[in-house]
Amino acid sequence: MKKVSKIIAVTCMLTMTLMSLTACGSGNTTTETTQASTEAAAETTTEAAETVETAETATETATIEGLVWEASMNSIQIQVEDGTQYFFTMADDCTTDLADGVLLGAPVAVTYTGNLDDGTATAVALGESSLEMSCPTEAYAFAMSTINAIAFMDQDGFADALAYPTYMNLDDQGNGVEIASKDDFLAMDETEVFTEAFCMINDVNLFGMTKAEAGYVVYLDDSHAGFTFVDQDGTFAITGFSVYE
Repeated sequence: MKKVSKIIAVTCMLTMTLMSLTACGSGNTTTETTQASTEAAAETTTEAAETVETAETATETATIEGLVWEASMNSIQIQVEDGTQYFFTMADDCTTDLADGVLLGAPVAVTYTGNLDDGTATAVALGESSLEMSCPTEAYAFAMSTINAIAFMDQDGFADALAYPTYMNLDDQGNGVEIASKDDFLAMDETEVFTEAFCMINDVNLFGMTKAEAGYVVYLDDSHAGFTFVDQDGTFAITGFSVYE
């Protein structure tokens, strides 16, 4: 009888020990589960905050002013005062508040989202600019269209911009060619006209364009390459140009 009692006692002790261990294990599991849930919730909150911050950054706007260099239904390109050119995609809901519309060579204020330097800038509004220019809009427009013709080596387009006879300077020794007519100009080898130095005219800063006694002067900094044009009864024409550096 005593032997049976001892067996029962030992059995009870083992049962209690197992119950105690099970309780401890359950407590640890609950703690670990709670900790994991807390960490997951914290990560979710952080991700949500980052998403909101990204969305707010994407919708931030800024405004920059410059001259309209190129424009279409879907994009606009401007040159700012330091000579840098920036390209913008037009937003579908872009608003335009310009008395004369978007004009080549005209000052404009572009409100945009995105980044100017990585090509993601999107114009959301075009408005009047506070820039005060020294030359009329039409003169800047003529200069820009001429620069584009030179940059793309468009001999026909450049021929139409010349006043005949016109003079082409070849070097700083006074050597040059007088071109009597459009036909004479078109008969010239394009490589003689569109030299590497002359084609760099696309980098000119038109904020530096001035009007001298000889006409409007458009030349690259630290270079002889450029052209001079005049207003002939409302029509602009080039009276002379230099193709050397």
